[in-house]
Amino acid sequence: MIKKLLSHWPIGIFLMVYVFVSIMIARDFGVAWDEQEIYARSAFLLNYLLGRYDYTLYLKDTYGLFYNHLYGLVLIVLNPKGTFGIYHLLNMFFALPMYLSAYAVIYKKYKNVFYAMLGILFLLLTPGLFGHIPFNPKDGPFAVFFFVALCLIYLLKNAKDPRM
Repeated sequence: MIKKLLSHWPIGIFLMVYVFVSIMIARDFGVAWDEQEIYARSAFLLNYLLGRYDYTLYLKDTYGLFYNHLYGLVLIVLNPKGTFGIYHLLNMFFALPMYLSAYAVIYKKYKNVFYAMLGILFLLLTPGLFGHIPFNPKDGPFAVFFFVALCLIYLLKNAKDPRM
């Protein structure tokens, strides 16, 4: 068991480097044009859920408050001061399951650690994905959930025991 775990040392190195780089560059991303609006609406949703606001007063100005702003609400709870650098860091950390699921799927298919690391590298080198994850609290989480869901479908479809 330990020997098998140690054979996956590249993913451990990747995780350490990714966390370090995320901490170093999270403040370097600018604020997107709608990022403040997303967090403001997420704060409204939080206040509504705490019983401070009437939701019907806000219905005419928004769409999909619950669907579009639940992730922002989680970020607001984790970052009560509302610092954009911390929001960006949390967004980058939230992308980790996407990289781990890519690793898991490719490793399961090819049984080669370095091929699995190439899958992560391809995701990192996709500018529309990696470049938008820190400052886009709508599309980034959607891409992560979608990718992880596809990976789970693949893993469950090919599992010997479907209950996994």
